[in-house]
Amino acid sequence: MARVLVVEDERVIAWHLQMVLEKLGHTVVESADSGIQAIRAAETARPDLVIMDICLKGNIDGVEAAEQIYQSFNIPIIYLTAYADAATLQRAKRSSPYGYLLKPLRTQDLQSTIEITLHRHQLEQSAKNTQIQIQENLNQQLQQVSAQFSVGVICIHLLQQLFHQISIHANETDALKAVLQQLGQSLAARYCWLTRYDTEQVRSASERGKATVICEYSEDGLGDHPSLMGRVLDLQQNSEFYQHLNRRKFWLSPDNQRLPVPYQALVVPGTQLLVCSLGNEQMIIGEMGIVTTDEWRWSEQQIELISNVMGQAAIALRQLSSHLLPEESQGIGTVDRLKDEFISAVSHELRTPLTNMRMAVEMVQRVANSLKNSDANPEAQKNSQLLWQRMERYLQVLQEEWNQEFHLINDLLDFQGTGIADDPILLAPLNLQEWLPPIVNRLIPQALKQRQMLTCRVAPTLPVLTTDASSLERVMAELLNNALKYTPSGQQIRVTAEPDETWLRLSVTNTGATIPSEELDRIFQPFYRISRRDAWNFSGTGLGLALVKKLVTRLEGLVQVESDNDRTTFTVLLPL
Repeated sequence: MARVLVVEDERVIAWHLQMVLEKLGHTVVESADSGIQAIRAAETARPDLVIMDICLKGNIDGVEAAEQIYQSFNIPIIYLTAYADAATLQRAKRSSPYGYLLKPLRTQDLQSTIEITLHRHQLEQSAKNTQIQIQENLNQQLQQVSAQFSVGVICIHLLQQLFHQISIHANETDALKAVLQQLGQSLAARYCWLTRYDTEQVRSASERGKATVICEYSEDGLGDHPSLMGRVLDLQQNSEFYQHLNRRKFWLSPDNQRLPVPYQALVVPGTQLLVCSLGNEQMIIGEMGIVTTDEWRWSEQQIELISNVMGQAAIALRQLSSHLLPEESQGIGTVDRLKDEFISAVSHELRTPLTNMRMAVEMVQRVANSLKNSDANPEAQKNSQLLWQRMERYLQVLQEEWNQEFHLINDLLDFQGTGIADDPILLAPLNLQEWLPPIVNRLIPQALKQRQMLTCRVAPTLPVLTTDASSLERVMAELLNNALKYTPSGQQIRVTAEPDETWLRLSVTNTGATIPSEELDRIFQPFYRISRRDAWNFSGTGLGLALVKKLVTRLEGLVQVESDNDRTTFTVLLPL
């Protein structure tokens, strides 16, 4: 039953209304005879609903009192009237009351109006609460997307700085210092530093000896921060700290007792300290430290992304400084040209996804604003489902472009590492009959979506292969992705594995496209793109097939290509 405020300036009618309400089981919390008294009673008693006479005497009539009560206290109003002039009735309609009761009252009308009013108000409140909760969830999602997006942009800037340093022939130390400065400025960090271990390509901290700070950045020229430049740390004396980093984990504002002594002075009130390993899955060459204000909210994904990009950049710079394209015998002019082509291609490829990401973020913000204003806009309420669908689509675009950007970064850095480093490969027995079909099957949905036929055949007599499964999977993924990308709709992609004397022959064949014969010898060169006149001209950095060649060479194999009569076959030969 309802708690009711009765507002009626005719005492007899007010008394009769109270009697009927109580007979129906409701409670009259108070009775008022003026607009001002009604507003005060609503504020103190907070009834479930108000039955308001439209024509009240005094400076505030029933319509104005009802508007103030509903706007201030969100209490539904039922108007009570016997007569009113046309202007007053129009004002009453515009105030969107929950119902009208005509004098003299009928008990049945009173009860049904009260029930409808309470039910409608309950539904509206439930919808409003749900909308508020949806809005809160949306704000959280937008904050998360915005944070990931901002860190992604920071990483792109780091890579752009890295490529710039390569283009101006900066040495390793100067280039790392410039990249670290870019990171510090992008994060508004108080202080950043990099260390280098004196032993690399090992996975146990106990096998290492020392870590030396090789470069640092400070927003205020060090200021209150002590300089760490040139400091040498003993890894074995801080074994717990470095064993944690060795497992590719990070330290975020740890207790001072866990930190090496030189780092302890960096932890001051109002700041937070992040320390993470510098390297990749194959090697750890040092660590990176960042001091930011405690207002910055780190997530594991953000830390992992920045750590990976900085680690790969450090490895690439070290390798480039001493082994620039060692298998090539080019002159300086050729190297400069390759660098220029590389930077040009990278700039284009990085810019396109970023532009799409920015547009998606702007559209998400517009939709969010529309949803925020839907309470006061009935038309927006009707279209809320459409707005949510648009929101989901823009978020999907943002995610896709982010993935494209991230994979591009990984490809670029992997090429730098694989093309130069002599990392040990992990040889192990590999059963192709069990290993290859799942790799191909993962791509069948994409092929079907593009109306392509993707098949796989492995010879039953194929012996067990001894190789590095990770490198071989990367090779097959690159060849298959290329085939899916360049095969026209309605054409076929066939993957085969069969023995050929002392070799294993892995082939990826696609129909519907031909590479010009004069270009076949050049497609494995870094940064090379096929001429625009051919159907195989698609955007890319020209590193995919170069990466395939590097990986296959490390596996002591060969990679070949044949293309004619609308059929192209890439073949990987690996020693059995």
